[in-house]
Amino acid sequence: MSRLKKILNIVKYKYADKQWNIAICDLQQDLQPINIRWLKHNYSDRWFADPFLIEEDKMHYVVLVEEFMYDTGKGRIARLTIDKKTCRLIKNECLLELPTHLSFPNFIKHNGIIYVIPENSRSGATYYYNYNDGMKCEGVLVYKPLTDAVIASFHDEFLIFTTQSYNCNGNVCELFHARELFGPYEKKQDICFVDNIARGAGHIFKYGNHWIRPAQICNNDYGEGICLQKIVTEGEKIILQEIKRILPPSKEYADGFHTYNVFGNSVVIDGYYYKSKFVKSIYDLLIRVVLKFYHLFQ
Repeated sequence: MSRLKKILNIVKYKYADKQWNIAICDLQQDLQPINIRWLKHNYSDRWFADPFLIEEDKMHYVVLVEEFMYDTGKGRIARLTIDKKTCRLIKNECLLELPTHLSFPNFIKHNGIIYVIPENSRSGATYYYNYNDGMKCEGVLVYKPLTDAVIASFHDEFLIFTTQSYNCNGNVCELFHARELFGPYEKKQDICFVDNIARGAGHIFKYGNHWIRPAQICNNDYGEGICLQKIVTEGEKIILQEIKRILPPSKEYADGFHTYNVFGNSVVIDGYYYKSKFVKSIYDLLIRVVLKFYHLFQ
């Protein structure tokens, strides 16, 4: 069964499913990405998504990403070194691979150390890793399956903005808070939206005098676009006010995007397109038939 699954995974992700990539963009005053430069690489057995810029010099970007492997059907955390001039991949390093799927390598700097908090909801908990110490696991932030959790410091407390796996693409953003970065965290409140714009899409960033939270639009499909939300406080209560929605800004990856990380006057994003939605529907039907017959003859 494992060999059959591996073959089916490769067929699905290479020929029928979403094809993702990451891009470096300039940022307009209205926060719209422009001058989009998609990553150039020679891989045909994987894709990259969920980019977080972690280092930069005059010649290179260093970006943490989800590296999704077709043969395993799951993601791992990689570090990409990218040439600034050509946007070509120079170096690819796998930093963390586990039996469970990993994505969204969000990070936070604290007391001179960078901690990475990848999305690992299938493990049932949210772990944090010491980037400076070779991605050593330091502990658990929350013993819950948080999805695309982002930590920010507000008014002498740390807040986690997240959804949970049982409603990961829904309309409820859950907030957890703690006095110290590493907890213990307790539930603070839920923020409910009219539609499915609760799941996180990147670091919280400052724009003018406001803090902005990027979130995903997931009304008809996963990661259709980005919703930017202004963070407002009323006493102890947090309010997220929508200020802008951004649909896929590029024809090359026009079916969706779900990561938006601002750095300076630039932003790193991802994007996807379907190889063929028709082929994918046929593939899904065939898989159900194949698996049914496979189990019948075991």
